[in-house]
Amino acid sequence: MKTPLVALFALVIASARAFAGDPVPAPLPTAVFEAEAVSPALKERAAQFSALLLASLSSQPEMLLVERAQLDVALGELSLGASGMADPTSAAKVGRLTGAKVLVSAKVIGTTGEMTVVAKVVGTETGRVFAVSKVVSGGDATTAAHELAVQVAKTVKAHAAELVAPVEDTAAREARLRAMVAGKTLPAVTVSIPEQHLTRPVRDPAAETEIARTLGTLGFTLLESSAAEKATIRITGEAISEMGMRRGDFVSCRARVEVKVVEIATGKILLQDRQTEVAADISEALAAKTALEHAGAKLAERIVPAILSGAK
Repeated sequence: MKTPLVALFALVIASARAFAGDPVPAPLPTAVFEAEAVSPALKERAAQFSALLLASLSSQPEMLLVERAQLDVALGELSLGASGMADPTSAAKVGRLTGAKVLVSAKVIGTTGEMTVVAKVVGTETGRVFAVSKVVSGGDATTAAHELAVQVAKTVKAHAAELVAPVEDTAAREARLRAMVAGKTLPAVTVSIPEQHLTRPVRDPAAETEIARTLGTLGFTLLESSAAEKATIRITGEAISEMGMRRGDFVSCRARVEVKVVEIATGKILLQDRQTEVAADISEALAAKTALEHAGAKLAERIVPAILSGAK
């Protein structure tokens, strides 16, 4: 009797470990552009289909949609239309401003009776493009939009590794940056980037910590604000994070970090830049910290060459 019980117990433990070792992947931050009608006669139907497609995509577990207002701001900054011109170059810029890893655009072609919607899925980090299409007859727009949304979601899931750039581990990133600063005299630096999450100030700013940690690892001398008069370079900025939406067990947070790098002696601005990132986690606080940390890491990669160029 004991043997079957032991075997059953072992099976339960093995199953639990297998389940724990196969975590559900976090949904990818996705920006969805309005569908573009090739013919003026299709403009109204394209707008209706675009709304239906957006609604259907918002329910797909593989994707976490960027809010339309955030996307509109990014498109305005880049002087792009609502259709987004989702070519790889524009996609990278939109991704940088919104934190989206994937862009979805759609083009509507055909006649007033029957039209074909071609959806394009673009990776903002890799520039990879995949396309799916759906024929829409006169009265089945809702069904067609749902079916196209499912196709898009399946494409994102199947090609996630090609749409999103591989994550470079910290050691590899620092080794690459270390080669950049090798043999150079590095200046003393101060870093001050206060953060807020919604209306709450953050005690331990993640973006500032990541930028300072990277610079310190590379050999830059880091000074406290009380010793700022001894610094050669001043890095200031601000960082904001906010909760996005919930999807199953995950909660997303969006973070935007803005920095200014100034050569103190001359007042010359070496870099003025910003980075937006979106991260998902089961904890809102961790999602916000992760988004801020990722934004700080990407800005650090641009801060280092900016400082080196000013030191010439």
